[in-house]
Amino acid sequence: MTKKKPKAELQKRGAKPTLNAESMEIIRDMFLNGSSWLEISKELEVTDRTIRNWRNENYFNLSDKIRSWKHEQMLEKAEQNLNEIANIKIDKKNTPLLKIVADKSQYLTETLGKANYSKSIEHTGTIKHEQTLLTDEQKDIMLELLQEQKKLKESNVPKTLEIIDVECE
Repeated sequence: MTKKKPKAELQKRGAKPTLNAESMEIIRDMFLNGSSWLEISKELEVTDRTIRNWRNENYFNLSDKIRSWKHEQMLEKAEQNLNEIANIKIDKKNTPLLKIVADKSQYLTETLGKANYSKSIEHTGTIKHEQTLLTDEQKDIMLELLQEQKKLKESNVPKTLEIIDVECE
């Protein structure tokens, strides 16, 4: 049979530590300033294992928020790089390095800052258009166009163009 541990060696039992908005703000600030998870756990007065569990279980969306904080941080650095590059005098010595830094920064801004920097346009269907009613004149024009289209289909007009042979001299 195993011996009982003395009271001093037993872990404190009680309510589980909770993650709240105030704790999230502390985690965010310390994370963005480069603090280790051990330092963050000490600041919050929780164990390192508790922080790991919160991250692994995505408790209070912590893992998702960490990822977004990293993206924000990378986007800020990329924007800073692009601003600095815009103000640098270019010479033959620094051109290759500048090109690499500029390309990497541009890539990060286009992927992480899609809303402001992306070249592609995504059609998500979220844009709401106002409904506009057609006037009688517009309705008549639309009706005529539809009738013409129907007549063309009924007449079975081939849609291929005739190729005219031209003699070359």
